[in-house]
Amino acid sequence: MRSKALHTLLSMIMTATIILVWSHATQAEMIIAEHAYELRAKQVALPTYDNAQVTIRTCPECDAHVLRVNGATRYFIGFANRTALSRRAFMETVAPTLDKGDALYVFYRPDTSIVTRIVAGSKAK
Repeated sequence: MRSKALHTLLSMIMTATIILVWSHATQAEMIIAEHAYELRAKQVALPTYDNAQVTIRTCPECDAHVLRVNGATRYFIGFANRTALSRRAFMETVAPTLDKGDALYVFYRPDTSIVTRIVAGSKAK
């Protein structure tokens, strides 16, 4: 009898612990680590040097959004490519061939406005 009572008590404690942990986990704050712009190449002024800025106009009448790039900013050609290019290599390879309809994706941290990566994609729709 005593064993059954102990088992019931342990089961209740375990259940209470699981509920406590689960309810605390579901109340965790969501942290947005990155925002992104999906743009046509003509909407973006790419950086001219490593510690510079990217200027974005989401529409011709819209105010410009200025984001910063630094040495940690990574540059990619396409999403399947896992090898980052330097800013200089990206500019030499991609910038001269960008058509006005080409897509550029600019990912940045909203708390600092620092660009984490720029991806040259396929034609924007």
